[in-house]
Amino acid sequence: MKITYTLACVTVLLSCSFWSCTKDRTFELPPPSEPQGGADNIINGTLRVNEFMAKESAFYNELNPITGDNDWVELFNTTNDTIYLASGEWFVTDDFADTTMFELPDTLILPRGFLTVHCDEQDTTITQIHSNFKLASSGDDIGLYHKRSGEWVVVDEYTFGLQNPGVSMARIPDGSTNWAVSANPTPNLPNQE
Repeated sequence: MKITYTLACVTVLLSCSFWSCTKDRTFELPPPSEPQGGADNIINGTLRVNEFMAKESAFYNELNPITGDNDWVELFNTTNDTIYLASGEWFVTDDFADTTMFELPDTLILPRGFLTVHCDEQDTTITQIHSNFKLASSGDDIGLYHKRSGEWVVVDEYTFGLQNPGVSMARIPDGSTNWAVSANPTPNLPNQE
């Protein structure tokens, strides 16, 4: 995918990777990949709910810059390919019975890259993605679903219990099956304990 910008200076943020250009510049993004082989291929760990925080997050939220109430969920691309999330096909929720609760906008997740969704009930996308639900610190569900050719696939689901303030739950290492409490929340960055 080629993108040409004719501006004095532009910085493009795309899933935590930056490209900067000046004057008339053309740069090429890696081609987006659609999971191959139909919906069955998506469930093999292509994308994971990788980290989340449901109580007293200090992560910056453009719509609520006051820290302490900025829940978020981080998705992780476990592959070495850029994945294109087409709107109308990808959904996140905090209720397994409502797989279409929040439709993700068109976006790319770079290889081994991250995408953070702010769970703040704002239901909009500006420079950050803001869902239409919040996470309950007393315990909740997080689901990631894909709809393609009329078929629904559970990509990832996780149920958590009571959360402590200022810590996240994270897969360590990224994308693994091991969940741990992290005293160093790292939205859009590799997880650490």
